[in-house]
Amino acid sequence: MNESRCVIAGLIFAAWSGLGAGFFSNPGRVASIWPTKPLPVPIWETSDIGPVFQDDFSRDVLGTNWIIVGDVNAAMTGNELQLVQTNTVYSRQMYYWPWLISSDAWTIRWTQRFGALDGASKGVGVGIANFQAQGGDDRGYNGLVCGAGTNLGKMQLQESNGTNQIPVDSGPAMSLSAGDVVDCWLTRSAWTMTATASNRANAQVSSVAIEFSDAANLIAPTISRVCFYPLGGTVYLDDLSFSINHRKPARFIVIGASISDGYNASTAARRYISVVQSNFNETVCNDSSSYNTTSNAVSILPEILAHEPGTAIVKIGSNDLTFGYPTNQWQSQYSNLVAQLEAAGVKVKHCFPTPHNNTDERPLKTWISAHYASSNIIDTWTPLLSGSFGLKAAYDSGDGVHPNDAGHLLLGQIIRTNLP
Repeated sequence: MNESRCVIAGLIFAAWSGLGAGFFSNPGRVASIWPTKPLPVPIWETSDIGPVFQDDFSRDVLGTNWIIVGDVNAAMTGNELQLVQTNTVYSRQMYYWPWLISSDAWTIRWTQRFGALDGASKGVGVGIANFQAQGGDDRGYNGLVCGAGTNLGKMQLQESNGTNQIPVDSGPAMSLSAGDVVDCWLTRSAWTMTATASNRANAQVSSVAIEFSDAANLIAPTISRVCFYPLGGTVYLDDLSFSINHRKPARFIVIGASISDGYNASTAARRYISVVQSNFNETVCNDSSSYNTTSNAVSILPEILAHEPGTAIVKIGSNDLTFGYPTNQWQSQYSNLVAQLEAAGVKVKHCFPTPHNNTDERPLKTWISAHYASSNIIDTWTPLLSGSFGLKAAYDSGDGVHPNDAGHLLLGQIIRTNLP
């Protein structure tokens, strides 16, 4: 027996002989004879990201951050934003510039009150507007506190398609009077969108939630901006904020397009990002939206870097080839994205494109191989490949582009085993 073992044995014997069996029934006293190590200091997710912009409208002029589309009648009065519309035009918008949204975890908060309740007081939708040039105009989700008709007092979730507002679902009716201050919030959590209104005057609440579903044509949002949709009446808005519902520094963040957002997976839990998540305690954050290109990824860098990520899983560029963008454009934008991430201290893992039946993605794969270290490349190409550049039927959701559940499972397994 070596010297250290003798010392420990002696301590145990002394404890047994001097203190009796009762000593051993107290684990804390037993443990006290050995030195303890301090718990490690957390390095990930030490604080909330919280609001990344907010506006309390306590000024005389609207300012340059708000852009008006159409005949929006907006004025600053009494430290509130006043919106007055005497008729309904669905194409009216007032959006916040320049912040772009691609995260799948956020909340918009605001307070509001109606100046009057009558047949014209349809209200103001508050939510997001599509800013993806390639598509997604039907995904302008917004929460509307209804101030007229049979929906009076209900929080309603709507979709704006640029020319119309399509009601999706409504919460129960609250008792609502002119002047009542209502606290509201619209939250996205993966594939769930929830809109809630709480009337301060009587503590009544109206809340409604939907699940994004390709089959129901309720598809996850594209790259967006916070937007007001003034539909009718006099409404006063205040205390607007947009928050990212993650903690920083984030260990991982995914930067991608529709595949990374889970398009054509059967549920959010079947997305490849959920498979990756199953391997880690820390949240795998996601800044991916349908149609996203390398240029879009660069444009959302403020949102990405707000996470203070340790590692970025970059799976972007396929749409550039699909849309026929010039080679020098997507190469320079991809390089720009990576350079800015690395300048911020982010480690970058490059995913090869997933094979597509309709577009030859090999130029992107070859370029990534030639410009980045193999140790930082994740091969999400070869295991799904059929022929020269097609997607294996076993992993095809049916459109030749987006993986099915089996494809997402395989992608998630490949990626999670290649992360630090």
